[in-house]
Amino acid sequence: MSLTLNELIRKLKAKEFKKITIAAGAGISVAAGLSDYRSKDTGLYDQLKKFNLSNPEQVYDINVFRKNPSLYYSVSKEFGTHNLDLQPTFAHQFIYHLDRNDQLLNCFTQNIDGLELVAGVRESKVIQVHGHRRTASCIDCKKTYCVKTFYQNVDKSEIMKCTDCNGLIKPDVVFFGQSLPQLYFEKLPEISLSDLVIIMGTSLQVQPFSNMIYRINENVPIVLINKETNLRRLDPINNKLLIKGDVQDIISSIMKQL
Repeated sequence: MSLTLNELIRKLKAKEFKKITIAAGAGISVAAGLSDYRSKDTGLYDQLKKFNLSNPEQVYDINVFRKNPSLYYSVSKEFGTHNLDLQPTFAHQFIYHLDRNDQLLNCFTQNIDGLELVAGVRESKVIQVHGHRRTASCIDCKKTYCVKTFYQNVDKSEIMKCTDCNGLIKPDVVFFGQSLPQLYFEKLPEISLSDLVIIMGTSLQVQPFSNMIYRINENVPIVLINKETNLRRLDPINNKLLIKGDVQDIISSIMKQL
């Protein structure tokens, strides 16, 4: 039997769920001023058409970056994806609410903005699956650099290189072709401990999120909050609640009832 929205709110308020896993995508940060990646017309990948790329994911490919770092610099400068002065949204505040109430098991996030941490969620609970922008480093010798210095170079369209080995510098974001953070692999088995999984702002198209749901025990309810809820990956799952709409509006409504 599937969970209803009223039951979800009641059980959250009564703290009946004590080990909640959050899986968060770009959709939770749109209200903070960031574009998501795959929405038609407004998503970053659609906006990248002006660069005449055969595949927009090239911008975030480590091999392409090695050959042509100016592409990433141009996109970052054009779309303001290096804006570090962002504020948490209702979705981030909701995650903090769960953490503060000792209901949060882990928050797996595809986002590199770190707004979960800005909202106050404990660092030990946040797994930034695709890396972060808190630091930058050399892609060869791994020497760490100030990310603000890197983005100053982006604004000047000047390629930043390592002072030790002359390698290219980039934010500590996971590009295609790079390994995921070790913390992700350490925390992944804990999904099986969840008593509730809430997926927000993601269409589950990108690895490793697309396969994470298969680690959820079959009796554990899954809640999906997203603009698009017709996801075939969730078809075999019976115990699910699909809430279609704007993530911020939905979470704001839920928060008012907790």
